[in-house]
Amino acid sequence: MIAIDVLLIVIAIYASIVVYRRRSDILRTGAATGVGCTLAGLWTITALYAADLYTITVVLRTDGLAATMKVAEELHRTANWYLCSVSALLVFAGLVLTVLQFSRQLRNMEVRTEALLENENILDSIFENLPVGLLIKDSNHAIERSNPTYLSWYGRDFNEMLGHRSDQIAGFQSEEDALVMNAQEDDVLTSGKLVNRRVKRFFVDGDLHTLSITKFPVYDRDGKITKVGSVSVDLTELFKAEEAARNAYNEAEKANRAKSQFIATMSHEFRTPLNAILGFSEMLRGEFFGPLGTDNYREYANDIHSSGEHLLGLVNDILDVAAIEAGKRALLKEHFNIGDVLDECIRNFQQQAADRDIELIVNMADDIGPLHADRKAVAQIFLNILANAVKFTEQGGRISISVQAEGDMLKARVADSGIGIPGDFLHRATEPFSKGQPNAHVTKSGTGLGLSIVKSLVDAHGGQLSITSATGKGTEVYVTLPFGEPEK
Repeated sequence: MIAIDVLLIVIAIYASIVVYRRRSDILRTGAATGVGCTLAGLWTITALYAADLYTITVVLRTDGLAATMKVAEELHRTANWYLCSVSALLVFAGLVLTVLQFSRQLRNMEVRTEALLENENILDSIFENLPVGLLIKDSNHAIERSNPTYLSWYGRDFNEMLGHRSDQIAGFQSEEDALVMNAQEDDVLTSGKLVNRRVKRFFVDGDLHTLSITKFPVYDRDGKITKVGSVSVDLTELFKAEEAARNAYNEAEKANRAKSQFIATMSHEFRTPLNAILGFSEMLRGEFFGPLGTDNYREYANDIHSSGEHLLGLVNDILDVAAIEAGKRALLKEHFNIGDVLDECIRNFQQQAADRDIELIVNMADDIGPLHADRKAVAQIFLNILANAVKFTEQGGRISISVQAEGDMLKARVADSGIGIPGDFLHRATEPFSKGQPNAHVTKSGTGLGLSIVKSLVDAHGGQLSITSATGKGTEVYVTLPFGEPEK
């Protein structure tokens, strides 16, 4: 009997030690309640046998065997049924709770396993089908896995590469390239950083390809770097496309310069007969050699002279555009007061505006310093903008010019109350030969080059040009120019 008591106490103590040592695992699985009930039931019955052991060892020494048996019999008669029932209930409840919890854990594990397998299938599909070269190596640089794209590039079989270092595979990699590669992989394994390099290698097709290779660390469950991965992207086609684009751009530049040179040459050729037309028509209008004989001739002479002036203006505008596009119009920068230039420009249109009862409003900030730019080009910018504003502003309208300084930039705004530019034409307003009105009955005479020249000159100064407009609501033109070098 003593042996049974001792054995049961030892079992209870051992079970308690095991539960204590595995407490973190038990808590993680959620079985703490069930295990606690089972352990409590075990200690409940153990308490009975511990008391029995105490009775036998203590009473036996003092009162003899008969008294000991009597005490033990009394103890079991009063406590045995109660303690055994409680112990059985606790153990049963604990086992049921533990089994239920482990069942739930098993179901969760099955769900997680299925999700893990699905994710693994997805990753395998990605790995196998990505159009880039993928490679996984262990810490000794031995190849563990490669995808079909990588193998097809070099015409290799995976079995001949598996478990080998790249520099151990015959005819696969030069010794110098392998040394650089292994050094980079050691750096990744040590530091955990991404490492990138660009190399040129021959593929199985015999062509030299340019690759961008990125090395990255692979971690285990404990967060330690155990492998190194490699992603190789073939940039050959991209480089070919970039080279083709550069060649096309250069050819387009050549064609554009040839076009500009042709236009400039032809424009100069136009000037000679135009000067003769203007000169002779002016003589006819002035009747320098006597009367023309009829008023119709005088009217024709005026028409010839007006048409010649219009054509000469067109030639001059084309020459300006051609010179800017060809880069032959050098900017002669100087320091000048923008207010003086604007006054000169406004004077050119004051009479024309007065004749049509157009109000000209100028708002010039007081803190504007000198502008370092090409004075003639800046004057041409505002002359062209004002010409359009006056041209498209109807009788009794208004044109306002405001200029202010914002930091190191000069900002000017020219707003008119004219007929405006339709929205679908606004984005083409600065294109050569583009006119803001598609309606021939509304469109005024002009070359359609004014705003194109303005934009080119603003861009040449490193500034910005923007236009906002709506049909019937007028147009606002914003010009931003850098002040440039401060005056010494």
